[in-house]
This record gives sequence, structure tokens and C-alpha cells, in this order.
Amino acid sequence: MQQHLAVMAETGRLNLDSHYTFRDQDIAIRLDSCLAEFRRFHRETQLDGEILDKGAYQKQIRENQERNGYVLATS
Repeated sequence: MQQHLAVMAETGRLNLDSHYTFRDQDIAIRLDSCLAEFRRFHRETQLDGEILDKGAYQKQIRENQERNGYVLATS
């Protein structure tokens, strides 16, 4: 999903301050609003692959943070 979010931000489908914001060198995303827009994007562009539910994405985020990946914090 994150690679698609980047494309969506570059093309204006995601908006700064309503879907995501910058904190120093980091990017903070609002999962609910990004996920809703991603679902629309997925449907409209007929992307391959499945869309997970919010809980599954939250689990992936937690696991990435626990592995000291690119997720620095959640709130």
C-alpha cells in the first residue's frame, strides 16, 4: 500500500494536512482517511492485489515498528 500512497500523494489524490503531514524528516499518515482514498483508488484503477482491513494494516504497522523498520511511532 505504501508505494501506492506515494503515487497518490504525487498526483494530488492525497492532500497534505488532511491525509498526511511532515514532522521534521518523517511523514505521518492518517490511516483512516488514507485507507478510504486507497480503496477508491484501487477500485478506479483496477489494481491487482487484495485490500486488507484496517486491523490488518494496523498489525503490519505494529510488526514493522517492533522490528525497528520504517515505522517510528504510532498514535
